Amino acid sequence: MRPFLMLKLSPLGDLHPEKDRICATDFARLRELQPEASFRYTIVQHEDNKHTPVTAEVAGDGLVCWKPTPGRGDGAPVTFDVRDGTAAGPLLVHAFDLGAKGFKVVGLTRKAP
Repeated sequence: MRPFLMLKLSPLGDLHPEKDRICATDFARLRELQPEASFRYTIVQHEDNKHTPVTAEVAGDGLVCWKPTPGRGDGAPVTFDVRDGTAAGPLLVHAFDLGAKGFKVVGLTRKAP
C-alpha cells in the first residue's frame, strides 16, 4: 500500500485471533509513517444498542489487540470501530458473538475519513 493511502484509509490489516483477543497490524505505525506518539487507539464495540469502549493493547511490530466485551453470546452480530488516532478513516470489524467460543470475524470495512 502506498504511504499516502495509509494515511487516508485505515492502515490496519492482517486481522487474526490470539486466544481471547482480536489483533491487527497497523502498517502505518509499523513503517513509521508518523511519530509513534500520534497513534492513539480507540475501539468501540457495537452490539444491539450498546456502544462499549474496549481497551487497546499495543505491542511491537505495529500490533494492536483488544479483548472483546462478552455480549449476548447467541451469534449476535457485533461491529468493532477501530481508529488509530491519525487522520485515517476507521476500520470496521464485523463479527459474531459466539459466547464461550469467542468472536468470529466475518468481514472488514474501511471508511474514508
